[in-house]
Amino acid sequence: MQIVAGVALGAIYALIALGLSLIFGMLTVVNFAHGAFYMVGAFLGVYFYTLTQNFWFSLLLTPLTVGVLGLLIERFLVRPLYGRGIDYPILLTFGLSYVLIEAMRILFGIGGVPTSTPAILRGAVNLGIGYFP
Repeated sequence: MQIVAGVALGAIYALIALGLSLIFGMLTVVNFAHGAFYMVGAFLGVYFYTLTQNFWFSLLLTPLTVGVLGLLIERFLVRPLYGRGIDYPILLTFGLSYVLIEAMRILFGIGGVPTSTPAILRGAVNLGIGYFP
């Protein structure tokens, strides 16, 4: 079961790395705010689930919201810095990371966001070699 858990966690890390690589490859900008966008998605996912109590709607709405936020930030903040050297976009995304972190801290507090596990994610799955929670 440790192997399955390791593969699941590795898949999450691979998706994050793939997104970072894709952004750097297409935009030639090192995005230090990539992890902060991931964090914003986590907070918004819990917030939308708490608001609607519908896991599937929250799963649909969260990436769309974070994607629109990313598009707006790229269009109005990052795009004007193209062609000005590598320093300016790095400083912008580094500062943006702090802004997003502090915005989530202000909106949701420092104590965490308590929520219940959606019913579809409760229980365990029998994989034949054991149960995976």
